Amino acid sequence: MTSVFYLDTYNYICILHFIIVRRSYSCKNICYVLLGVLSPTGYCRPFDSAANGYSRSETVAVIYLQKAKNAKRIYAICPHIKLNSDGYKEEGITYPSSQMQYTLLKEFYEECKIPTSCLDYVEAHGTATIAGDPPEINAIYNAFCKNRKTPFMVGSVKSNLGHTEPASGFNQIAKAIIALETGFVPPNINYTSPRNDIDALINGTVRVIQEPMSLQNGYVGINSFGFGGSNVHVLLKWNDKLKINNGIPNDDLPRLVLLSGRTEESVKLFLNDIVNHQIDVEYIRLLHDIHTDNINGHPWRGYIILNSFQQDSIKEIQNCERMNRPVCFLFSALGSQWPGMGTYSIFHSLLIS
Repeated sequence: MTSVFYLDTYNYICILHFIIVRRSYSCKNICYVLLGVLSPTGYCRPFDSAANGYSRSETVAVIYLQKAKNAKRIYAICPHIKLNSDGYKEEGITYPSSQMQYTLLKEFYEECKIPTSCLDYVEAHGTATIAGDPPEINAIYNAFCKNRKTPFMVGSVKSNLGHTEPASGFNQIAKAIIALETGFVPPNINYTSPRNDIDALINGTVRVIQEPMSLQNGYVGINSFGFGGSNVHVLLKWNDKLKINNGIPNDDLPRLVLLSGRTEESVKLFLNDIVNHQIDVEYIRLLHDIHTDNINGHPWRGYIILNSFQQDSIKEIQNCERMNRPVCFLFSALGSQWPGMGTYSIFHSLLIS
């Protein structure tokens, strides 16, 4: 099931989940077994010589989409997305079309004007089915490998998580974002040797990732194909904006961090995490932006005052549900222009803090 929430012109939240309901589980499994797409061993082995189908799995995933200029934190940038359809085929509607997949990839990179040589990796649809893997690798080879001097790297998160069917594309996006954030693409599991009916894998032109691979150019392509002939390709790019001084402040000023949560444990977890890491001014600003306004369902609130070395940090957590907090006025009288006035009170007086 997919839900898209329109927040405003520049903000969308996409929630996609796939839960296998017990009542329909057996019926669908029988259909998929008759189609020959389920693995009798329960292992999903994309592109492997022992591949014999996929295992069904479940997921709940959320993606927050924003215009880059409005985003407070960017995990990945989507330069382009494109889809086509090949529902009408002699082999049947469920059979993939390598030609249409190739057409999609070719037109995609012609439109976005990004050279395919910039691609570090493609997160393939990779279902480990007899009918699915060869056409996809052939399309990838024809689109990306003709003038390439190094092996083109591919992988499939379905080897790790199984196939979540309508929600599988979000798992692929999550894997790609983790790769862009860390700089490393995680390897496929359940892969030992290439299928003997895919020439590009046998001759090494296309290679399945078996060890963590570092990204060089910061571009990851994603293939996601549907039963009915839908073919989608998405390009993600890492955020190449570097933090100033790696987020470390260039002053010794104390910093106030405010947080709220559903439980005391959640607030405590966040505050402890902040204390245990070097101060990151961009991260603190993000937390301020999130928790500036009251959040419904967050009765627990806390704060912490940090110094540059995380020493003697002041921390407090309270349950503020239905609490009418008093308004206090502090009259400093003369001398408020003095640098550092009130610092001692803030750090040592329970009344002031």
